[in-house]
Amino acid sequence: MKITIDAEKNVTIDIPENATAEQVAEALAQTKLIEDIFVNVGKNSYYEAFPTASDIDLATANKIVDTYLNDGHSGVHQLFIDEDWDVNPSTYFHDAGVKSDLESELRDILDAIFEETDLDQDDIFEALLEADEGKLKDVIYEAMREADKSTPEESFPSHIKADITFIPDNHVLDIDDMYPSYRGYCFSAEDARPSSNLMRILRFFNVSPAEFVQECKNRGWDPTNPEIPEDISDYRRKDIELDALTWKSILELGEGTTNFIRQLPLPSKYDIAEWNSTVKQVFGGKDIDRPAVVDMDTLFTILDNATGSGVPCFVARVPIKDILGGQLDGPFKVTGGQIGVHDFINGSGYVDTLRGELIIDPSKGEMTTLSIDDVYGMVGSAYKADIEKVELSGWVHTKENQWIKAEGDRVAEISRTFASDGVEEFWVLTKNEDGDIAGPRETSEVFLTLEDAKLDADTCLKEEWELNAAPTP
Repeated sequence: MKITIDAEKNVTIDIPENATAEQVAEALAQTKLIEDIFVNVGKNSYYEAFPTASDIDLATANKIVDTYLNDGHSGVHQLFIDEDWDVNPSTYFHDAGVKSDLESELRDILDAIFEETDLDQDDIFEALLEADEGKLKDVIYEAMREADKSTPEESFPSHIKADITFIPDNHVLDIDDMYPSYRGYCFSAEDARPSSNLMRILRFFNVSPAEFVQECKNRGWDPTNPEIPEDISDYRRKDIELDALTWKSILELGEGTTNFIRQLPLPSKYDIAEWNSTVKQVFGGKDIDRPAVVDMDTLFTILDNATGSGVPCFVARVPIKDILGGQLDGPFKVTGGQIGVHDFINGSGYVDTLRGELIIDPSKGEMTTLSIDDVYGMVGSAYKADIEKVELSGWVHTKENQWIKAEGDRVAEISRTFASDGVEEFWVLTKNEDGDIAGPRETSEVFLTLEDAKLDADTCLKEEWELNAAPTP
């Protein structure tokens, strides 16, 4: 028995006499006409696996962002699936009226079959959905997916935000390895001991060791020449004297002399490694082309109130759509938010609103969703920040006549001098991360412009190096 289901396209099906709804459905399922109808309805269903999100709590927002920071977009997509946050095509098919739309598109065909067989149209339609082991349902679901342009990263309105916390160097060091040590019962600017970890804090705030020491003097004490009480033990006296010598050595790094550095007692590999780390933090730390991130009063308030020590950090609350949209993937400039020194292990520290301008390079630290709110309990608006992507060359203008760029275990240094006729000369020298001369420019090369010197140095940093350095003279 043949039934014409589309006269214009001359499409017919061949079914047995007294066929059941299931038999009719199996015959319909084999035609391209029916498959095309399923595909077209699926494509025009407005299905979105990731529709615009309603309000979600901060913990969930942080979970989404944390997944993105660790596993990218694919991780976020998988998280939505694992947590059943995405809309399943089958659910949408039944709940959003797609099934009714499909039935309407098939109505003329179902009516034609009814006229020939007296079979109920609804029975045929339901059988069609299950025909050939549900092949046509798979067809319409796949068409819905193919037409769907929604993504998790575009499903969040601007008002849904998550915490972001940046900690410099946390990508290579654990947090508990970055706490600066101190004398006495608590951490403060006056009691902080000179170390690579303290230099890391100053570097984050774009404050040089010399500026820090000068401010200490302005406030009534001199770290390089401390007053030592007469009634203290020899052990404590030597400790204070060593700190003073270390401060003098750190300041000497910017002067190009080694009078105090030679006096440093470095009896163990640990002491040598710590000094090298300190040198690394000082060189390329302060960029004189940029102001300090906070004023001195704010810096010293932060240090004096972070009594349990801690790590430098920046914290803000940022729209999820911006984070998932890649706004924080590369270097960015930020104003607003909170900046300070925080103890993420014991829950203490001190932060203040960032009123200046901070440049963050995510590759130089760890971006996380670690929260500080349980310690400070600030209103949400305190975390508001304005973020703008920037391009960074990597060069730091450390002194009037010096530029430094570090990439991994390689460092390029440019020094400006002036010839007898007043012409500028730019000398390129390459070093390892410990400050020892190494690499393609173990012997300095001179260039007539800063741009040419930077271009040469950038090329050197990309070359293969022999890092068996000769000792620095």
